[in-house]
Amino acid sequence: SEMKQNVQSATAVIVATMSDPAFAFRENSGELRRVAIHPRLREVTMSTTMALGFMFGDPVHVMNAPSACAHAAPIDMTFANGSVRLDDPLRSFPGLDLLHPQYLGSGGGGAVYAYDRAETVTEGSQSRSSSTGSGPTTGRHQAVVVKVSWMRSAASVGRECTVLNYMETRRVTGVEQCRGQVPYPFDNRRVMIAMEPVMNDSVASISEIDERLRPKAVRCIIRTLVQMLSAGVVTTDVQPLISKATGEVLFIDMTEAKIVFTDDDGDSEAMSFLDMALAQSFVSEMMGLIPIDSPDELIRVANSQLIQELQNIHESSGVGKMAHVQQQQQRQLLELLREQVRSTFISQDFGD
Repeated sequence: SEMKQNVQSATAVIVATMSDPAFAFRENSGELRRVAIHPRLREVTMSTTMALGFMFGDPVHVMNAPSACAHAAPIDMTFANGSVRLDDPLRSFPGLDLLHPQYLGSGGGGAVYAYDRAETVTEGSQSRSSSTGSGPTTGRHQAVVVKVSWMRSAASVGRECTVLNYMETRRVTGVEQCRGQVPYPFDNRRVMIAMEPVMNDSVASISEIDERLRPKAVRCIIRTLVQMLSAGVVTTDVQPLISKATGEVLFIDMTEAKIVFTDDDGDSEAMSFLDMALAQSFVSEMMGLIPIDSPDELIRVANSQLIQELQNIHESSGVGKMAHVQQQQQRQLLELLREQVRSTFISQDFGD
């Protein structure tokens, strides 16, 4: 009967809500959303659900409903810049089957979630992103970050994926890798991008990690700084994630990143004043991650790592390609770096 169907539908919602305390029913939209549920309320409602199940249907069928209902229900969150709905599982990105989203945060670019890859959920399986070459991961299965743009930030989030792909071709380490860009399914004026790896148990300051790991963090910062400048990429509002376990550094949120030159630009045209100002700001921010009152050991680490990275640029270029690779724009950025380093805390004659 219609009454029986209505009660069974309501029962399925109740079960889905209470079997996963992260879900609750939103009456005005008829959707499930994530909130906290008091344990006592869950206990009472589950007892009511059992009674309704025996009265109007197969109790085993009713009690099996929650996992399917909760698993298929989209995440629904509202922010000042817009709302975000995401499916679980999420199969919007070609080649990626993503499960179990966890909200990480939101900002001017969009809302960010961590997903498991489907293959990592199976017991004994290993994440394909456990060694990406672009940054550290931890033992947790969360392997992919999904960023959903706002309407006004769609272009910058799309550019973020483009810049990350470009840096991957230039073998820049210590940054995320973009694994796909697709339209946001509920509003094609917005976009979603998938990135990896995921950094867990991280902090934003070198001073917050063990002293024994700080030299490694300094080396990672200098390495990424030089590699990005050499590739012609700069950004503002740098956001490092520093692993408390390993000291490795992953730079995230490249929505403001810009490619100021490429190898195809030639070496006859100097960088614009605005690009140079952006580069100077980038260098200052990156160097500012190394405390000015660092002990001599960290200063020596920064010094030696900088020299090594600059030498790597020369060696990887080859003598016959120096005129092409060491183009004017690149020389401008590296000289800017040298001057900034000299004025900060490193006294070293780097030569030409």
